[in-house]
Amino acid sequence: MSNAVNGAYKTLVSPMERIGYVLGRNGKEVGEGEQVEDMGLIMEVMEAREAVEQSAGAALSGLRAANDGKCGLCFCGRVLSFADKVRGAVGMIEGAVGRSDWGAARAWAVRLKYLLSIEDAIRQRAENAE
Repeated sequence: MSNAVNGAYKTLVSPMERIGYVLGRNGKEVGEGEQVEDMGLIMEVMEAREAVEQSAGAALSGLRAANDGKCGLCFCGRVLSFADKVRGAVGMIEGAVGRSDWGAARAWAVRLKYLLSIEDAIRQRAENAE
């Protein structure tokens, strides 16, 4: 029973796991190879991942704080708060699910996957630095 509860908790805690479950229940799963069409978002994610790969020490701590929404990341004169972008994507997903607009929910889920990849890159870089 505890395995089932732990699995359910893991699904509910993670926005990507949660939307994946909801979409799967409605026949609109997000595949691993799905790509976003928004070139602006792709460029932001690429710039952020490049900054993560080039960071260490205090710079990596700054990136973690920025990703957590405690400050913004500055690339090419633009301040980016990926935590705000993740919250925005989750809000759009929730709205689409509320309207049963599975196409929009799926599209926002793909965007969310890209945004969450920055968090994953920061976590991996921090683990490798230790």
